[in-house]
Amino acid sequence: MFIVAACGGGGGGGGDAAGGPDPVPPPPPPAVSTPPTISGDPPDSVFPGEQYFFQPVAQDADNDPLTFAGSNVPPWASFDTVSGTLQGSPGNSDVGSFDGILISVNDGTTSSSLPAFSIRVEQE
Repeated sequence: MFIVAACGGGGGGGGDAAGGPDPVPPPPPPAVSTPPTISGDPPDSVFPGEQYFFQPVAQDADNDPLTFAGSNVPPWASFDTVSGTLQGSPGNSDVGSFDGILISVNDGTTSSSLPAFSIRVEQE
């Protein structure tokens, strides 16, 4: 007859099932931000002395605050970073094409842009 006995001496490894501290769970993964959306169809022409106005529509599924940016804005126009509005009134000396205008929206993490567009100031 054989008797097998085991003892738990020796430490190391494994927690104490009878009241040892519970392991700390890992932190949750960071939230994933959904990119904002932006849409709109900017007018492509204006006559000198007339008012040009365009305001895109932007939304964010996460309800993050949005800011807008504009690049290649014509010198006769102004751009509002809060509303995304591009507006202005060109003069006779502005006749021609203003190309590569870009409007984007940012939610603090990610951004989205309209396709680049042009505004043609027509000769009267």
